[in-house]
Amino acid sequence: MRTDTSLKRILVDGKTAPPRVIGVETTEGEQIGARHFVASGLNPQQTFLELLDASLLPAAWRQAASEFRYNLLAPLFGLYLNLDSPPRYAAAQRAEHLNDAFMVILGLESPADFDAMVVAHEQGQIPPTVMWGSCPTAFDPSQAPTGQHTAFMWEKVPYHLHGDPATWDVYGKTHGEQMLDTWSRYAPGLQGQVLDHFVRTAADIPRQLPNMHEGDLLVGALSHGQVGYNRPFPGAGHYRGHLQGLYLCGSCCHPGGNITGLPGYNAAQVLCADLDVQGPYIE
Repeated sequence: MRTDTSLKRILVDGKTAPPRVIGVETTEGEQIGARHFVASGLNPQQTFLELLDASLLPAAWRQAASEFRYNLLAPLFGLYLNLDSPPRYAAAQRAEHLNDAFMVILGLESPADFDAMVVAHEQGQIPPTVMWGSCPTAFDPSQAPTGQHTAFMWEKVPYHLHGDPATWDVYGKTHGEQMLDTWSRYAPGLQGQVLDHFVRTAADIPRQLPNMHEGDLLVGALSHGQVGYNRPFPGAGHYRGHLQGLYLCGSCCHPGGNITGLPGYNAAQVLCADLDVQGPYIE
């Protein structure tokens, strides 16, 4: 197990026929050998273009990897709160069950709001406020000290804010405060309940998870033919990475992103079949 580590390359034994993946090398120069396989959770550009020598792959694979597309609407801005009591929404005076909702969506009033969101992303501008989030401690009190709570809101925002993701480093705190103001209009008194808060901008996402190119939480568009057996691209949809011993197991594979674990589960089935061992099974 290595943390805070980046890769320099995937190691390949070119003397075998066909060439076989035999490990990885970190940017610090450490080489980690692989007895049987290397499974990559990275995106196609990282795996096939950045970490492998061009001579090791067919031109068609390199071309397909370079053309892998990402989602325009995927990046998120997150506002996270520590609270002394859970949010209470004004609308719950008419519908009491809203205070028990697992997830709350604010600001999405009509299909036109979604269209405006798309236009704003294309222009690199902050879209009209549409947020969704939850108060996890209302369902799992162990996530905060006794009597206290956590809550969060997410908002879809452009990665290239005003043409440059670095703009988020300047604007992030202000935008978080604006989100809190908006949230408080739906949940009066919320600002007075805040013990502490922090934000995570769209620019922070690939800094912490580089496979999420330009903040794409789904690691690739579910369009442009990048679905099903053609994900991430035709010829690579079977979780095998062309070279012997190389496998793909990340969200660039079918069925894609979100927290399902299914790309890894599917890759493990293929990998175990190739190794002739009993694979994982979920009832």
